[in-house]
Amino acid sequence: MPFEHILLKLYFKQECMRTRRSFQKDCTSQGAGVLGKIKSLAVLAWPELTEKSLRFYYCDDENDDCVLLPETWDDAVLTAAAVGDNKGEDSEHPVVIRVTVVVEDDIVVADGYGQVAAKTDTARKSTTEENEVQMEIDKTVEDKV
Repeated sequence: MPFEHILLKLYFKQECMRTRRSFQKDCTSQGAGVLGKIKSLAVLAWPELTEKSLRFYYCDDENDDCVLLPETWDDAVLTAAAVGDNKGEDSEHPVVIRVTVVVEDDIVVADGYGQVAAKTDTARKSTTEENEVQMEIDKTVEDKV
């Protein structure tokens, strides 16, 4: 399934950075390039991450935090597209992909069922209500980027 429009939301600590990306048809094959862009965006939004080794996570359909790699980009896109009515067909209905940014040294396993947390409280805010509260922050950060 081709996706052209993606709304990428990066979470680090209690902040969120939001950006829209447009891709050519079948963007699922662009995993390696996308991960480089995600790292660049994370460093741009949070300069303190410049020299850090980072890991990225997305939430799958079973609510597990999965490592985002070039090989798992397909799953991240397809999982995100399965949620809600936004299918990435146009810029008004982008696929929303939420990515948690974690400094590797801060990773701890919160439980044995795929939930990842960090010593510095970098875990993604997962509920709709919490995400809506971030809308104002998202807009401010997006305007600066």
